[in-house]
Amino acid sequence: MQRSRSGIIGTRLRMTCVFACLSLLATSMPQAAESAASVASPELNVAGKSQAQWSEEWWKWAASFDDDESPIIDRSGDLCASGQQGSVWFLAGVYGSAPVKRECTIPADKWIFFPIVNYVVASASGCAAAVETAREYTDDPEELTLIIDGERIEHVEQHRFPTPCFSLDDNEESGESFVAANGYFIMLKPLSPGRHTIKWGGILKTLRQAVVYDLVVAPSLRDVAL
Repeated sequence: MQRSRSGIIGTRLRMTCVFACLSLLATSMPQAAESAASVASPELNVAGKSQAQWSEEWWKWAASFDDDESPIIDRSGDLCASGQQGSVWFLAGVYGSAPVKRECTIPADKWIFFPIVNYVVASASGCAAAVETAREYTDDPEELTLIIDGERIEHVEQHRFPTPCFSLDDNEESGESFVAANGYFIMLKPLSPGRHTIKWGGILKTLRQAVVYDLVVAPSLRDVAL
């Protein structure tokens, strides 16, 4: 992802616009048994917001960190609790070109929201231009992969969420006041306490991503390092 007046937001928002192989997703590591029923229908509202609105909130969360404090740069998962609030827990994508594997402990009552692959676009040419460019970048994915506890989830393409224009703090100084996003996000219902493995990846025309999370779902908040 490169920053330009009419293009993609720069360095601090490159977390999901990466080139990485999907080989990390090839082997499954089933732990606690969770079925496709864990995946919320894309039409389902959660905590009073549509999933398209949650994708906007995810971008705002992702853009809110300095680089040295970002869960996106974090390779281990040590920062996975940073900035989390409310009933929905965000999982991060990555910077750079290498696949990433993280460990994370979350409370048992949290919905879980994360991007399979996505783009955010800033444009000085108007809102319509930002929306259209975000759509073009995320059209026709070659691959969308989601594996939960060893089970491959079908029809990930149905979980595409475009946003209208919204504001990000990163754009105030650049003058690129029109920001829009598009991509494929998954909302998971709260998982049962125990260990779970979530693997995801995507290939678009100009970017790839491969991410693995080993999750421990804790039965109480006191077991989560905040």
